[in-house]
Amino acid sequence: MNIKLKAELMLTSNKTIDARGANVHIKDGAQITIQYVNNIIIHGLHVHDIKQAKGGLIRDSVTHYGVRGISDGDGISVFGSTHIWIDHVSMHNCSDGLIDVIAASTAVSITNCHFVRHNDVLLFGATDSFSGDKVMQVTLAFNHFGKGLVQRMPRCRWGFFHIVNNDYTHWLMYAVGGSQQPTIISQGNRFVAPEDINAKEVTKRTQATKEVWKDWNWRSEGDLFVNGAYFVESGKKVTATPKTDVIAQSAKSVAILTQDAGHFDHVWHRRMKEAREAAKKAYKPNPMKVTAEFNAQVTRSLKGSNSTRRDLKKKSSGCNPTNPIDQCWRCDKNWFENRKKLADCVMGFAHGTTGGKEGKIYVVTDNSDNELVNPKPGTLRYAVTRPEPLWITFARSMNIKLKAELMLTSNKTIDARGANVHIKDGAQITIQYVNNIIIHGLHVHDIKQAKGGLIRDSVTHYGVRGISDGDGISVFGSTHIWIDHVSMHNCSDGLIDVIAASTAVSITNCHFVRHNDVLLFGATDSFSGDKVMQVTLAFNHFGKGLVQRMPRCRWGFFHIVNNDYTHWLMYAVGGSQQPTIISQGNRFVAPEDINAKEVTKRTQATKEVWKDWNWRSEGDLFVNGAYFVESGKKVTATPKTDVIAQSAKSVAILTQDAGPIKCVVNKPC
Repeated sequence: MNIKLKAELMLTSNKTIDARGANVHIKDGAQITIQYVNNIIIHGLHVHDIKQAKGGLIRDSVTHYGVRGISDGDGISVFGSTHIWIDHVSMHNCSDGLIDVIAASTAVSITNCHFVRHNDVLLFGATDSFSGDKVMQVTLAFNHFGKGLVQRMPRCRWGFFHIVNNDYTHWLMYAVGGSQQPTIISQGNRFVAPEDINAKEVTKRTQATKEVWKDWNWRSEGDLFVNGAYFVESGKKVTATPKTDVIAQSAKSVAILTQDAGHFDHVWHRRMKEAREAAKKAYKPNPMKVTAEFNAQVTRSLKGSNSTRRDLKKKSSGCNPTNPIDQCWRCDKNWFENRKKLADCVMGFAHGTTGGKEGKIYVVTDNSDNELVNPKPGTLRYAVTRPEPLWITFARSMNIKLKAELMLTSNKTIDARGANVHIKDGAQITIQYVNNIIIHGLHVHDIKQAKGGLIRDSVTHYGVRGISDGDGISVFGSTHIWIDHVSMHNCSDGLIDVIAASTAVSITNCHFVRHNDVLLFGATDSFSGDKVMQVTLAFNHFGKGLVQRMPRCRWGFFHIVNNDYTHWLMYAVGGSQQPTIISQGNRFVAPEDINAKEVTKRTQATKEVWKDWNWRSEGDLFVNGAYFVESGKKVTATPKTDVIAQSAKSVAILTQDAGPIKCVVNKPC
């Protein structure tokens, strides 16, 4: 439900507000006020767009009501109160602060919250003149400070503040500030500075000269500083008693510790657990067997070409597919009636993916995307949120501008053959905690960050989503995903991200141009769950205007085979956190820049560390001075499947039809 408070909501002591199991928004009205009470828990609310509200007679208990003045327009105001816990709350865009803790409030914990789009975020201590706030003690932990925040995360006075294991990914002015000698212990946080060279400092002191604030105890211990962020310390180390002098959890774990910040949605939590189990089942303990089977199939397909009457007949009909995926389906002139044959053609780690093969064909007739919670029948959003398997096609060529990220459910195929379908100028395609997805034949380009809000992700559930990153396609915690014959360029973030323990993924026959960060396989160095990630990248063309990350890999196993790299500006294949990269039969054409000839790039490690990572080049073709720096040892396959990849000399043929194929009814594609 949405609740618009007519005037501030006055809580009495010993109350819990628990929104678990419902989607509850306190919005567009007055604030929640916790004044001169104790023992309060607030959990699972969305609090946003709070306004100043006129006062008047307001009841604050069964036995009392009185006149209140105009309320400030904070999201939650904690005034002179103790034992207050605010947990898993999502907040943005209030008239004053998101949370104020003032007037000698103490014993306060704010945890697992998600804050975005606000100026003055958190205020701990309202005035420099009220020394009563010396009793204030606040824990701020596991929160995510996200997009559109400006300052005060928090702004502290007088008391003691433990700021621990929070993720600060955005600020415009500063993150942590204060006056009147507060003690601030910052431990194990991640601080990502903005691009503005004048806003790199995490900290800000006010109302004092350096001669004064140099004695304030502001300590940073184990924080992670990214993009030039820095914390100006002062005072002396605040020591604990011998029995409790334990360091905070490393900031490298912050992404994991804060991944569920905000409203705790039990539906998504269940999906996450199911997805992790699916990833374990999909994981191949002998991945080299998969690579060898792939290579053998390519070799057989090329040996069979031009050698039989059947092949001559295919040529005479205008059908001459050049790799085994395309040979599987393209020469059927009745492809329009036999669309689902495509599901038999997947190769590599996504082998066995069937998409919507077991379901009906659903035809998209309407290119609009105006209804995010109750999508209109006939739209792509309506189709992808249905619970049953569906093979989704398009009635005609169309451009679709997604108003917000498109959330797919399991067992879906999006098949654009026979139409010219562009997902463009709007939000991204998101494949999160689902399985068994095929995306074929789309043009995806000019994707933007899109504001979140209420978005339906299935027939039985919708919820609040944050601002989407602006990837073309985001694969998050999902298994058995096949992306084939897709053309992509110019998205706000990556073209394709495969992250959060996704596995059994194949990306084939795609065409990539005009982009910086092309493919990201594994989002963070701190999430070892990506060790299950196994991805096949084959028959793709990396073309003009690309800069880097083709792909950028972490943790998992990556088979990069028979791709054509004709352009890059910085490097082609990179990674960190000991991924296994098997590069076979690719063509790498280096740029003219003498400093960018190397195909590979390792990050976050010295040579002493990365020399043991298994990065192998076998049968690759290097042009214009390109070179691949190998490391580790040869990764062997089982004796019966030790098949080398098809020669890189065949790459131009294998990738010649990368991107969407123009298919006409009653003719081979």
